Amino acid sequence: MRQPTLSVGDQIGLLESSGAFGVSLDADAVRAAAYRLLEEVPDEVALVALHPRWFRASDLAPLVRREGKAGFVVTDMTDVDEFLPVGVTLPDSPLYPVRGVSRGDDLRNSSPEEALREFDATGRRGLTLQEGLSWALTDPGVIEPN
Repeated sequence: MRQPTLSVGDQIGLLESSGAFGVSLDADAVRAAAYRLLEEVPDEVALVALHPRWFRASDLAPLVRREGKAGFVVTDMTDVDEFLPVGVTLPDSPLYPVRGVSRGDDLRNSSPEEALREFDATGRRGLTLQEGLSWALTDPGVIEPN
């Protein structure tokens, strides 16, 4: 089961060097949130997530790199920045830790309905679009062919 392996501090460094902080809608708020996380949980292994209120998916996707290629959003998906989490309340912070994350390899051949039933039964939840992009920015190997 694939899970984040880097510390919060290491992920913050990778997110900043990837250019993610530069495409945020409020760079000062992002840097303040990064500083708070570094003070509170620098060595914890948890996914450092980028909040959709501060980061647009269409700005983050091109920053993702896999095998030397940049990520992208298909041109007909003009509403990608309107994708909002359903059924989950996110912290009111540009950056926040998400604990207990796994890629979901155990659900690889499941339908969305089957995955939701499994989530409900085990107390898990899916990642938001920005959480997935956060993980891909700090660990491009998490993306692999199905």
